[in-house]
Amino acid sequence: NKELVDAVTRVRVNADPDYSAVFLTVIEGKKTESGQPTHLLSIKAKDKNGNSAQEILHVQWTGLAKPKEVCVNYKYLLDVFQSLTNEHVTIMIGDDTKKVKYPLYFESLENIFLVILK
Repeated sequence: NKELVDAVTRVRVNADPDYSAVFLTVIEGKKTESGQPTHLLSIKAKDKNGNSAQEILHVQWTGLAKPKEVCVNYKYLLDVFQSLTNEHVTIMIGDDTKKVKYPLYFESLENIFLVILK
């Protein structure tokens, strides 16, 4: 949780001030010795002038082999993570519909906490 908050905080410096957008993308990393894939989370932001920042974190991933990029307002994302006290948080990506594009669900069982970020 803290590692993700710190990464978003560093990347958001280059977020477009009109949208405060950061892009989250799960990337398949190198395979382990047993052949299991590892996963990375790319956190990116860019401004109107083409400046950008990116952080890469190692994450556990279960789900689609190639999930699409999710764009969220970094302010909302930081509010959610800063309200969670435990070290590990589960993030789930919802179904893409015509009205809602990939909502994010955050679950923290230790706090019995569920947040939906659209």
